[in-house]
Amino acid sequence: MNNDIKQLSMDILRDIYGSSRRLALYPLGHPITQETLKKPLSMLNDIFTFKHSFTIDLFKQRVLGEGVLLDDTIYISGIALEMKKHKLSTITFRSDLAIGDLYHFLSLLVSRPGPYEDNMARVLKAKNIQAIKVNIDSPPRLYDFDRTNYATGEKFLLEERIRSLITEKPSIIASYYMGRLKDDKEVESEFGIDFRISFLARYFKEVLLHLDQEKGLSLIESAVLSTNWLDDAIDSQAVLGLRRIFDDYLTENSSEHVLTEIYHLLKKVGTPGQIMDQFLNKSSLVKLKMFEESEGIVEALKGSDPSDVDPTVLRKMIFKLASSQQKMFLQDLLDQLIRSLQSPTEKQRQRAAELAISAAEVLSSGGFFDDFSYICKEIVRLSLLPTQTQEPAEVTAGLIHLAIKNSRWSEFKVLCRTLRGILDDHLQAESKREVAESKLLEISSSNQIFRIACALSEATRTDDANEFFEGMSALGSREIIKMLACKLTHPDINIRSRIIKLLVSMKKDAGEVVTEMLADMVGRINGSMVSDEDWYYFRNALRVIKEVRAEEAVPYLEIMCNWPVARIKLEVIKTLENMPAERSCNLLDKLSRDENAEVRKAAVVAMGLSGDKCMIPYLREIFTNTPECRHIVVASLGRIGDSLARDALVELFETPMLFKDLGISKKDTDELRATIIKALAVIGDETSMQKISEYSTKSLDKSIFGRDLLSNTAKIILGTKIK
Repeated sequence: MNNDIKQLSMDILRDIYGSSRRLALYPLGHPITQETLKKPLSMLNDIFTFKHSFTIDLFKQRVLGEGVLLDDTIYISGIALEMKKHKLSTITFRSDLAIGDLYHFLSLLVSRPGPYEDNMARVLKAKNIQAIKVNIDSPPRLYDFDRTNYATGEKFLLEERIRSLITEKPSIIASYYMGRLKDDKEVESEFGIDFRISFLARYFKEVLLHLDQEKGLSLIESAVLSTNWLDDAIDSQAVLGLRRIFDDYLTENSSEHVLTEIYHLLKKVGTPGQIMDQFLNKSSLVKLKMFEESEGIVEALKGSDPSDVDPTVLRKMIFKLASSQQKMFLQDLLDQLIRSLQSPTEKQRQRAAELAISAAEVLSSGGFFDDFSYICKEIVRLSLLPTQTQEPAEVTAGLIHLAIKNSRWSEFKVLCRTLRGILDDHLQAESKREVAESKLLEISSSNQIFRIACALSEATRTDDANEFFEGMSALGSREIIKMLACKLTHPDINIRSRIIKLLVSMKKDAGEVVTEMLADMVGRINGSMVSDEDWYYFRNALRVIKEVRAEEAVPYLEIMCNWPVARIKLEVIKTLENMPAERSCNLLDKLSRDENAEVRKAAVVAMGLSGDKCMIPYLREIFTNTPECRHIVVASLGRIGDSLARDALVELFETPMLFKDLGISKKDTDELRATIIKALAVIGDETSMQKISEYSTKSLDKSIFGRDLLSNTAKIILGTKIK
């Protein structure tokens, strides 16, 4: 049944009004009277199947049926006029209504008022009609007109109203299930609406299934707390009611939070196990028993030796909690395992470490990787604390093996970095650092790791490869670095690029190995005949050396500087840019005098990019001896940015005889001095800006157009307008 209460009310009033017009011609008992009254009575009986009454209200000359404002049709307006004529504010038909009652009422409704003040209630009482009540205060309507939103064409469906009423007061469900709500009068006192309880009960399960979590748990709590477990004779009806509540609600609401709240509630009230067996279904009971066992293990870990915990029982419990997604209980258990690693006695810590690794193995092998990540994160947090115990480092190593076994490279990366962090942290206990070092060596020399590295170095899933090799950067495996370095000339540019990034991420370890391989190549190759493949190898190897700043490679770079191959020299220059200036300055100075102009210019640029003041004397000499590099020298001095570089630029600008002695033309001199002004602006310190301001006010050798290049350049830099 999903009746529209508005439409049903209008149909009833139409039939009532139409019948009242016809009844004026026939007495009670006439065959036509009987047939006339059957139709409205039948319509009223549709209401009486779920409600004991049907109420009509007059609201500002408008008619309401069951609290719903009805459309202003001819027959509705007619009913309104008749009610106003007899001063009727409400009319309520009861379910024990008979044809005779309806006949007398409708006849009276269409009759004229008497000479005295009309009193419909008095007349009905005189005729002993109890099934029709008039002018009742606050009759039990389905809707409250003052609080109901109305719109044109809006429907008022019975099922929706029933659901909303039960949802507002879900306690009626518990009262009914537990045998406390037994008749319709109690429903009316609870709701203020005279529903039939058998009708309402059809909706209890559906409403309970979709009750929001807060209301559902509140309902269960009130039902449980209202049940007395201490009596010798427990109310079987209450237990049966609890079972119905749990069965209906948990069918769609068996989430971790709900079951956890129910477990804590039943534990708080001390529900006996034999009672729980009676009102919980098997699935829920198993989960609650699992919670109880889990808490038992946690308490055992808290209060006694971890040796008292059976590893088999622990593994089964971990699997049960993870597979049923009981995150809270699982994390409580894992947290307590990890806290046990801080036990004061070594034996207990060792046992706790074994249990922690065993728990992690269950999670990883079972595919519960979110939970595996959780235990990894907590172990990392504990391991990095400056403690005197070595067990956290041992557990970290055990987790690394599990991560490798299950290809969990994000966890592998973090765990490897954790071991490296322990080793590098001098606040850690020496024994803990020794364990970390031995575990790192063990993992890095593993054949399995080498095979994985070979496969992932050319894998299409770059995210996995990057995670793995970032973890490997903490291990520093020479064999793996050599394997990667051998692929620096791979035909696939994407793989070459990835290999370079991976080697760079391994930093110092990669620098040492690549330098050794570079030394071997330099010793084997004739520098005057470098093939394309060899050049590719040198270029990529030098990129790695540059990024990791492998200073040990400088002697081999010096050898390569003597090779008559310009593109090799250019790669060497790029590498020297990132080297310490005291190691690279002599080589760059040598290359700045190379016979190839491109090499010379690149060397001068590299001097500036080094940003070190030790390059300034070399740059001054190059300015004097290498004409095509003079602008680059000035720009490089600006990049160095030191006060000595600034003073050198000012000296060049303010020594005009130097330009004459070097045979530089007037035009080239002006251009060089303009470049010097720009270089001073790059330095940008107070003295440099003062000099630029000074140069902007000087008019040095005006042209025929009345403009001076140098002062105008200075003005532009200072942001002044050229006039």
